[in-house]
Amino acid sequence: MVRKVEMQSIGTPAVLKIVETDVGSPGAGQVRLVQDAIGINYVDVMVRTGLFPMRLPATLEFEAAAGGPSCPDRLMGSPMPVTDGTCDYTST
Repeated sequence: MVRKVEMQSIGTPAVLKIVETDVGSPGAGQVRLVQDAIGINYVDVMVRTGLFPMRLPATLEFEAAAGGPSCPDRLMGSPMPVTDGTCDYTST
């Protein structure tokens, strides 16, 4: 089980909840990343307040620093973009 920050409604910071979820095992061509840090940035605030519409429940954390045991050795410890596939500036 992993923990994530999730919001099920628009509102104040009080709508942010830490929930546990199972992410399953990585499939072929995928890696499991261990997040060392997460960043709260302005887009997270825009989502929470309803200025940037997203389907709810929504998981915040549009940026992260990561590495993991499934990561190829040549990339271990390197910064990696993390996205859910909706960001225009990164790709999965």
